[in-house]
Amino acid sequence: MKNILILIAAVVLLTLLFQPDPPENYNSIHGSPVILYATSWCGYCMKVRKIFNQKGIPYREFDIENSSQARKEFKSLGGKGVPLTLVNGEVVHGYNPNKIATLISDL
Repeated sequence: MKNILILIAAVVLLTLLFQPDPPENYNSIHGSPVILYATSWCGYCMKVRKIFNQKGIPYREFDIENSSQARKEFKSLGGKGVPLTLVNGEVVHGYNPNKIATLISDL
């Protein structure tokens, strides 16, 4: 029992010591409250673009296949698939029109 408690304490301590740095504030860096990490061929990326265009929301788009910097930012935000949308620091993974609509309604 004592060994288990020591092991748990060690895991907690290591977790606290080696937490990843928080992601950069890419919205500020790129000067846009809305950023879309996408690819040219992605159907769901096209749907997110359509939402922004229909609502007149300006956004910056980065193609993760053509830009190593965009790919690095995408990965630092936990990106595993496109689209990944960043609205005022809030990350939306995948195509989630309800969440995107909620977030852009505050702009």
